[in-house]
Amino acid sequence: MIDIPEPYRFENMLNGKTVVVGTGASISIYRVPDLVRDLRREGADVIVIMTANAQELINPEVMRWASENQVITKITGKIEHISLFQTDPKNTAFLVSPASYDLIGKMANGISDDPVSLSFSFAHGNGNPVVIAPAMHKAMMTNPINADNLRKLQSSGVLVVPPGLDTDKAKLSQNDQIIDYVARSFYGTELKGKNLMIISGHSRVKVDAVRDLVNGSTGFSGYWFCRNAFRLGSGSITFIGNSSYAIPQYANFHCSETGDEFLKETVEALQRDKIDIVVVPAALPDFRISNDKRNEKLESGLKQHIDLIPEEKLIYRIRNIFSGKIVVFSLNSETDPDKIRRKYSKADPDIIVHNSISEGDGNFGERSNNYTLIERDRVVPLGVMNKQEMTLRILREAAETS
Repeated sequence: MIDIPEPYRFENMLNGKTVVVGTGASISIYRVPDLVRDLRREGADVIVIMTANAQELINPEVMRWASENQVITKITGKIEHISLFQTDPKNTAFLVSPASYDLIGKMANGISDDPVSLSFSFAHGNGNPVVIAPAMHKAMMTNPINADNLRKLQSSGVLVVPPGLDTDKAKLSQNDQIIDYVARSFYGTELKGKNLMIISGHSRVKVDAVRDLVNGSTGFSGYWFCRNAFRLGSGSITFIGNSSYAIPQYANFHCSETGDEFLKETVEALQRDKIDIVVVPAALPDFRISNDKRNEKLESGLKQHIDLIPEEKLIYRIRNIFSGKIVVFSLNSETDPDKIRRKYSKADPDIIVHNSISEGDGNFGERSNNYTLIERDRVVPLGVMNKQEMTLRILREAAETS
């Protein structure tokens, strides 16, 4: 994935933000025009700064086309390394991508002899958010000197986007993950120090040895809870369940599909890790089949009867061992907030996210929905919004809820 497909984008989270992209001399620079355009699709104004060696690999005119801004190729009397960052430091981030071995060494050791390293020296000292995305051969990435330089940068507050490690290469990370780090550099104080558990995806109930009952959840809400929690600065993210969308590598992913798997992974994580907030958008089974035939195959062509026996909801079991904040989802035709509260009273959730059942297959996937937040002492209608916006709003609400 180079150009980010729409479901992987959040098209307004970087509104009002400026991202200055400094490019080093790496063959991965061919990825940068797409990265610039994806940053702009999320609302950012983008300005590109290029080293002389980077300009030998790709024409600055390509960067001007992608950013629709003039490209900085040298520092002039306009002192661009200062003027770009000085006016609004909290809303202007410096992203170095690709960050070569050479550039990382310069930035970590105070050398400022090109437009990118000079811009870093001012931006980092000025309090602008700084993110670097390394790309180089794997041996250079793991070189102890480079590793020390990266630790030095991180300890000073620079966010480092982990590269994708291949057999002999440390490849520039995917655009969506780089953008997550850029967003985190702006918003990372909102959930700072909070550890999240996200339980999401479809669930599976065995009918016989070859057949299952499976609901249609794609895990899209959980995927965006994960990304937005990271963007808001969550300390750790534990993802339990499954998703049709690739879970980012910064999450601790525990694949689960059956009720027993969800329960086992959830309980173990709660007992093992310090979790502050549990969010449960998963479509969980809540039933088991009474006449269990998982070791047999039901005869084809014959009428079969399947009895579904209710099981205790996972959120009730969570509340028995967890005293932190719980966010649950209510998908049903009921609209009375008091009745909905009573339905979930055993779990005593801090927030119930209610959305009504739609006809057909409209209950799962990437669609927008009409959401209402039901808290212990108030009801907050959110209205119709997409799941990127909904998950961000709920995480911010959970961070504030006492």
